[in-house]
Amino acid sequence: MNNSVIKARRTAGIVCSVIGYVLATFTFLMFIITVTSEDVAMDGVAVGVILTFLAFTLLFIWLGMKMKAQVKRLRRFSNYSNLIFVGNIKSINEIAASMNILPHIAKKELQRMVGDGFLLNVAIDVKNNVVVVKEKPVVVNVRQQTPLTSNITTDCISCGASGQTNQCEYCGSVVK
Repeated sequence: MNNSVIKARRTAGIVCSVIGYVLATFTFLMFIITVTSEDVAMDGVAVGVILTFLAFTLLFIWLGMKMKAQVKRLRRFSNYSNLIFVGNIKSINEIAASMNILPHIAKKELQRMVGDGFLLNVAIDVKNNVVVVKEKPVVVNVRQQTPLTSNITTDCISCGASGQTNQCEYCGSVVK
């Protein structure tokens, strides 16, 4: 997983949380001023404004928490991907030990990542408790790259290995 994606999501989560907490403070102050002030009537408009601010407050705090959880999952995905494709570790027990978690948690997270399409061409052999990397399909009618672009290296989309050209040396997927 590209670190810039993780950093962008983390930053977005922090921004949402800060906006949410600022709105919470502002909403609380509005409520206190409305309730305690003799000049401001607690009518339907004031209640509506406070409830609207409260809704936006909760939305931004929720988005911040969701982004934080997503960043945590992306980092774990990156770790799993590196262990499987770069470290060539296929045993779920070994993967779990490498990540300092219990094997049943590793299995559950790997199954979720496979189900969500994060780990392509991977299956979980529940009976043998191993990760099975499926053969990559042969791509036909691939456009021939010019020598200038064949020297450009990128990160592999499937496993996240960096410095790849044309085909990933770790997982075998075609790198564009």
